[in-house]
Amino acid sequence: MPEFWVASGHHLTQLDAQGRMRVTDDLLRAWLARPELLPPPEACAAERALHARLLDRPRDPVPAPAIAALADADALENWRLFLSLRDLLLREGTIEAGYAAIQRDGLRLPQVFLAQLVQLILRNALDGCDDPHTLRAAECLFRP
Repeated sequence: MPEFWVASGHHLTQLDAQGRMRVTDDLLRAWLARPELLPPPEACAAERALHARLLDRPRDPVPAPAIAALADADALENWRLFLSLRDLLLREGTIEAGYAAIQRDGLRLPQVFLAQLVQLILRNALDGCDDPHTLRAAECLFRP
């Protein structure tokens, strides 16, 4: 069966013994390539350095002063949100447990991050599904 929803990043995760998705460095790198986190040409040196460091070592702790050093307020907010999501997922151990924690604790994240998690969870749950109608219906849960 052909791969579906390649952009979900499912192929960048690793399944644990229960079939839940563990966060991998490659998945984190793919998220770092998103336009919300990719430093634009006019980004400050601190933002470019942070991005480069995390591309090399996506699990590195990022101290608050490193975020506070970012010159652009939008970039600062995007990095805070991304790092809070990354840290929660790493702490919880799987995408599924992380999503449950987000819902349980009421963590507020941008829609783009929540949609990414829902797409990943659905992609994993529907692995092996070859019914295009089911797959299209499932897309309604994460596409606007």
